[in-house]
Amino acid sequence: MKDEQPKSVVIFLDRTHGNLIHERLTDFGFEVKACSRIFPQDMPDVEWIAECSKQNWVILSGDKSIEEVPAERQAVIDGKCKVFMFDDTNSKSDEWLAAILVGRLRLLHLAENADGPFFVTIRKFGYSHFSLPRFIAGTGAGWRPESKTPLAPEPIEQRRKQSRAKSQQRRFWEDETGS
Repeated sequence: MKDEQPKSVVIFLDRTHGNLIHERLTDFGFEVKACSRIFPQDMPDVEWIAECSKQNWVILSGDKSIEEVPAERQAVIDGKCKVFMFDDTNSKSDEWLAAILVGRLRLLHLAENADGPFFVTIRKFGYSHFSLPRFIAGTGAGWRPESKTPLAPEPIEQRRKQSRAKSQQRRFWEDETGS
């Protein structure tokens, strides 16, 4: 499960996270910044949100007030931030870590293919651990034009095997029909 994660997405953990999520996401190849390690403890949320915007960091938070408190919501809007929030704060870090890792390709896809500002809810259970983004109307947020690049290209060896199998099938069919 230790596949290399794109370095273009930097995850910012707010103060609601302990060291476990930071360490494990780093172990899985994510570039991670933690509020508690780089900003003063008393730094207001609107200031670190603005800094996340400048650095183009994706925010991972357990603090739902970011979406509800007008000043914090406005900081997200002004910065066109991409905010992923846990749907509860009563769960253990390892439960949230599991949800993030299971849904990591979705998180990366949303972060790379949608313009902020938006909020996404992360759930521990369900078909999808990540909700659809809640884009903020009138801000230019939304999906980017679709790219023709696949999320994960097939390995070259697998493509070669498939190509050989098709040519062998073609020869067999041609021999049978007398062509």
